[in-house]
This record gives sequence, C-alpha cells and structure tokens, in this order.
Amino acid sequence: MSVELKKLNLGCADGDSESNKKEFLDLFYTGNNKYDEITNDPMKYIVFGKKGTGKTVLGRYIEKKYNQKGIECRIFNKDDIALLKMIEKNKEELSGDEAIQLFKWILYRKIHQVIKNKTIKGKFGFKKDTRQRNKDIKAYNKALARLNEMCLIRYGNGNYEFDGYTDNDGETITAEIQGKGKRLLSKVTGEKNKEISRIYTTKEFYKLIDEFEECIFICLKVQSVVIILDDLDELDIDLGEDKYSAKALNKLIEAMKNVNLLFAKNELLSSKCILLIRSDIIEELNKRSTNLNKVIQDNSVELYWIEKENSTPERHMIMEMILNKVKKSSKEYYNYSNKELYKILFPEPINKQNVVTYLINNSYGRPRDIITYLQIIKKRYPNETCFRAKMFRECKQSYSDAFQKELYNEAKIHIDLETFEEYLKLIRDYGKNSFYASNLRTYYKSRRKNYNKSIDVNECLTKLYQLGVVGNMRKNSNDEIIYSWGYRKDGNPNVNLELKLTVHYGLRNILNTK
Repeated sequence: MSVELKKLNLGCADGDSESNKKEFLDLFYTGNNKYDEITNDPMKYIVFGKKGTGKTVLGRYIEKKYNQKGIECRIFNKDDIALLKMIEKNKEELSGDEAIQLFKWILYRKIHQVIKNKTIKGKFGFKKDTRQRNKDIKAYNKALARLNEMCLIRYGNGNYEFDGYTDNDGETITAEIQGKGKRLLSKVTGEKNKEISRIYTTKEFYKLIDEFEECIFICLKVQSVVIILDDLDELDIDLGEDKYSAKALNKLIEAMKNVNLLFAKNELLSSKCILLIRSDIIEELNKRSTNLNKVIQDNSVELYWIEKENSTPERHMIMEMILNKVKKSSKEYYNYSNKELYKILFPEPINKQNVVTYLINNSYGRPRDIITYLQIIKKRYPNETCFRAKMFRECKQSYSDAFQKELYNEAKIHIDLETFEEYLKLIRDYGKNSFYASNLRTYYKSRRKNYNKSIDVNECLTKLYQLGVVGNMRKNSNDEIIYSWGYRKDGNPNVNLELKLTVHYGLRNILNTK
C-alpha cells in the first residue's frame, strides 16, 4: 500500500522544531555513530560541522537521552553566555589567562543553574554504601546551599566586599545608603558630627572561583550534570585578523578542555561540558591558534555527510536518515527494507543520476538542504505517493531560492552583506554556468559602473569558492569532468584561478545562469 507524501514524516530543516516533536527520540538517526562517539569518551567535547549538518539536533538528542538516564543535561545558547560575561566584565577585553578563568566561571555558573533547586534526600539504612551515600548527600546539600548563597548575593542583591573607609568632619547628622552600578556606598553619621563612609565593591569572579569550583565538584559527586553550548555562531562574531571574538572563542574552547580534564581527574566521568560549533568557525580559529588543531584531532566529533560512493543510494547516510524517519513514522512502511522503500519513494533517476547523487550535487550535502528540497516537493504535491524526476525539476526554483537564503546566513561572519551581494550580482549579470576568471575580469572592466563597489575579481572568486558558490572543473585522462569544491573534503581548499570555474548547481536557478 502506497502512502501519500503529505502523511510522511521527513524531518524538519530546523533542529529546534525537529527536537520538539513527541516522536523525536524514535525518529533520530544514530547510524553514523556520532551520539556514541560524543557520549562514550569523556574527553570528546566538541561537535563541529557546517551550518545545517545537525549539530543542534544531536545536542537535543543528547539532552533528552541523558535526562532519561538521570543525568541532568541542559542546552545553553549565546544569550546565556553573553549576558553573564556582560555582568562580570561589562564588555571589557580580557587577557588570555583571565579569559580562561572567566569562561570557567561561566561554565560552573551554568552547571549551578541546572542543579540550584535540586536538593536530595538521603535514604535510611545501615549498610556501608548507604551510610557513605548519605554522607555524600549531606555534603552535596551543604555545598549547594553555599552555591545558592553566593549566586543570590552576586546576581540578586549584589556581592560586596569592604574597600576601606574615610573619616570626614561634618555639621549634620545623616544616614543614607547609595547604590550605583557595582558599588554600594553606605554612610552612617555619629552624634559628634563625625562621618564614616564605607565603600563596598563587587568581588571579582576570580576571588570566588576556587570556592565555587570546590562546591561544584562536591555536588557532581552526587548529581552528574552535562551542559551543552549551542548557537554561538549567532553571536556578533568577527573573524577578521586580530579580532577579539576569535580570541575569545579560542579561550572558551581552552576553558572547556580545562574543566573536562578536571572532571576526569576527579572521577566525575558522567559530567561534561560540550560545545556545538560550525566547522568554518573552527577552521578560522585554527589559523589563529597553535594548539587548537590538537584539540580538533583528539577532542572533537565531526558531522560530515558527503560520501564519495553513491552507487547504492539507499545505503548513503543521508538517505538512511530519511528512510529511517519514514519507516518509524509510518506503519505501512515500518517493515520494509531500505532498498525496498527507496525504490517506492524514488522510482526513477533524475537527469541520469540517482536521487542521492542529484541531491548531493544540488546542495552542500547537509541534512537541512536535503530535507528542505523534499519538503518543498511534498508541499507542492501532497497527494502523490513518490518523488518523481519531474517534481524535482519543477521545484528547483523554489529550492534554489531557499538554498541562497541559507547561504546568506552562513556567509555573514565571513563577508559583509553589501560586498557579498555585489559578488553575486556580478555572477548573475555575467549569466554563464561555467567560465574562466580572465573572461569574468574582462566582462567586469567594461561594466564596472554598474556596481556600487569596486570589485577585485580574483578576491571575489576566492571568497565565492570558499563559500561554495563556485567550484573548479577540469577533465581527467579519461576525458571525465572532475569538480572541486571548497566545502568538500575531496576538493581543493583553495581556488585555482587558471582552471575553469562553474556555478554551484543549487544556485544556478536563483542566479539565472545558463
């Protein structure tokens, strides 16, 4: 029995929307083993991949699975980090060591937020294990009370320390308390017109961190906590040379490694701090750090979905992910093999390519791209029971528009919007699918007045290659066309301006190239 497309669950392009569905845990794809990689190794704490590769979805899955196991897990986003940093340092730039300490403080503060209302009761019993457990629980509750006290004072009514006093002769008797910013001024006047002023200032976080850390570790012996930082790419990140945000992110990664090492050293192996971050940000940070490459090699898990071999499309990770969602959400298809279901849903090739090869070539090989394309078709043909070649072709324009919008979101930390739009306008105006850089330079020189900004064509093509708008193409010894894309591992990371260039298939419709 065939099922109409409108009844099929293909997943969501947005990770948060996907994770809020009640059947999320059942439909999540674990065939790439990334969940096991990040959870089985206490020192794997970075998940990276291009925008749209499923970092948020994986983070939400980890969160829900850990909470099922009794491990308190919560995801924090950019606003949580930025707000706490602003409270502590009021946008001041920090030195290297101070930045690491601040980020450690922020991580501990987030762990405290997870457990601050979780007091634990001991159990009655005379066994040695029970007595030790009750002893640990008593220490936990005491440490938690101290953490709550420090944070209530610091982030509730202020956290002040005595900062000296002055004596001044006065002619009146007054009593007042003045508050401004981080300073509290109290004045008490004696009967002999002698005024004593005491000034209290907020303790710097580094004066509290040792005690705070000790209390956190006591608590984690009883209650394991995992915190996940997501959405950091939505911060106002500028990855230009000598920019503060790049340095700060490197220090955050260093602080997370420091904290996770301390957890391992203190045998708090179920507790962890995890970072979800874009691969293009990691690549830029790596250029500015001598140690980050070691961290990437030893402490990270990468989400990368492009496989070179697509001859058995039903075995490709992305297709397995799609078929898994369909089978587990449809009783009609539940017992079908992937091969059987693939033939039902995708019965014919597209432009002499199997569906997986076509989808990979028209995308960046990310789940978000593939799901977006299929959802567009599903919405346009809700009563059909399979995805036919003509449906892909007829929905190509709508998909290309969505693909370009996603490209804008990804490009904003690498290039200013006005310059990027001028680069795309040049490609659109030139109107060719494939060309040489020399031909584009000649075209631009005769029409430079049509553009709001002066364009260095070499720089333009270098940036567009980096972002995946254009790629290189050449013929091999067998007269086969070989493509190279900057976003693919099997491609050259740098553009070759002597070779022919070609516009990405997914952008040709929206850029109107022929």
